[in-house]
Amino acid sequence: MAHSSTRIAAAIASVVAGGRFDGFSGNCARFAIALNHALGDVGEFHIVDGGHPEYADHVLLKVGDLYFDADGASSAEEVEITWDEAPEYFGEAGEEETVMRLADDSGCMAAPLDMEALEARLREALGPMDAPAAPAA
Repeated sequence: MAHSSTRIAAAIASVVAGGRFDGFSGNCARFAIALNHALGDVGEFHIVDGGHPEYADHVLLKVGDLYFDADGASSAEEVEITWDEAPEYFGEAGEEETVMRLADDSGCMAAPLDMEALEARLREALGPMDAPAAPAA
């Protein structure tokens, strides 16, 4: 059982529209980690490198064929158009510390983000997991 991509995108939109959680401003990694925890650690962390030696330009969570961030769902092609780079696999659940170090979220431009509150709000917005599909007759 899992959440549909439509439900994930709707939950993100609902949480971000509330105005308390900014998944950008240096918080893309934190947002991706909180979303992955809320989804039961089913995603992979992908980055848009940007050529900086010390941090990535953006961190997204890949679930299925889609990439999620505070803007919702995007295809690989849409990520590449938006960020001028293709998303690259970086890690998965258990590698959050490395993902956090990669993101430039400790600088003066980073907005405060309460990851526990964000995760709780995402879980609430996601609701229960989708029921598995009925077997074909």
